[in-house]
Amino acid sequence: MLEAVGLTREERDTIEGLSPGARIDAARSASSAAHAAWTKLAADPPGGFGRLQRLTAANLLRPYPLGQRFSGANMNPLPPWLAGAQYVALNMTNVDVPATLHHALFNGTAGFVLKPQQMRDDGEAWPTLRETLHRTTIDILSLCSLPKIHERRPLLTGRRAACHDHVPELSGTGAPPDGLEPCSPCIGVSLHPIGGFSAVSATLPLPPENVTTEYFTRTVSRNGLNAHFEEQAHCLAAEPHETLLRMSVVAEGQQVAFETCVLGRLRCGFRVFRLRSSLGTRIDLCYVFVRITVGHEVHEWQNATQLRLEKRRRSTPPTFSAPTRSRQLGEEAVTMSM
Repeated sequence: MLEAVGLTREERDTIEGLSPGARIDAARSASSAAHAAWTKLAADPPGGFGRLQRLTAANLLRPYPLGQRFSGANMNPLPPWLAGAQYVALNMTNVDVPATLHHALFNGTAGFVLKPQQMRDDGEAWPTLRETLHRTTIDILSLCSLPKIHERRPLLTGRRAACHDHVPELSGTGAPPDGLEPCSPCIGVSLHPIGGFSAVSATLPLPPENVTTEYFTRTVSRNGLNAHFEEQAHCLAAEPHETLLRMSVVAEGQQVAFETCVLGRLRCGFRVFRLRSSLGTRIDLCYVFVRITVGHEVHEWQNATQLRLEKRRRSTPPTFSAPTRSRQLGEEAVTMSM
């Protein structure tokens, strides 16, 4: 499918994480070459995606992973979703980044998510250029009750209790603390867009260079029980309901907890992210306490080509050619005489 939209072999391998330099790191997934390559492409997709969107407006498309994925690792579902694919074949026994993105997009939707209107029409390709960006400001306040390195506290009750009882080895079992020192955690915030521009920054306005889709807080030394951060991350997205937010807790260089959701579904006020373990099971009593506010920012980062044109326009003073100016003066004179 990536070949059909016009991407080179190197670009396809980078996005799919098949090249040696594009391996997805579980702890800092947004720093990988695969994620960086896709977020850049999602902001300014080639025309091949538009052709597939028109095709999938009236036809079903179900992409499958490449045959050399013997490890069972999932392919990136974001490119097929941008192409309008109705179903993406994923291996749900792996709790990797693609599987968690799939769960976040379809969580609480009864299994169906309506595609953007432009994907369903036979007109202009999605995403279109936006003059404003949706801003979600997350004040990361504190982290509560993070398990120690070898401690396990899976939450096996609730509406998923039957699933945990049926296949307990997939949910994990409890394990007490082993007496080691507490973790030294930091919290990462990353955006995974299906399409459109996205960025995460600690300050506004966005810096003129090195815009990223990832932000990490400072590390709190040896305090996973009640770590205070008091830091702020601004999440900007042109298409907030098609942009996925992943919040992860990294300790000792490893991801120890995470949660994923749709950026546009976050509600304002004081909220908590209920964290999950590496198996995808919720951790009992483990939360990230945040405060969420929303707003809008002027879109000055549409894509690299438009950015260069905008810089050129700003650096060149406006001029009028003599015929055009004379014609304008003549029209004004006629208007005044009437």
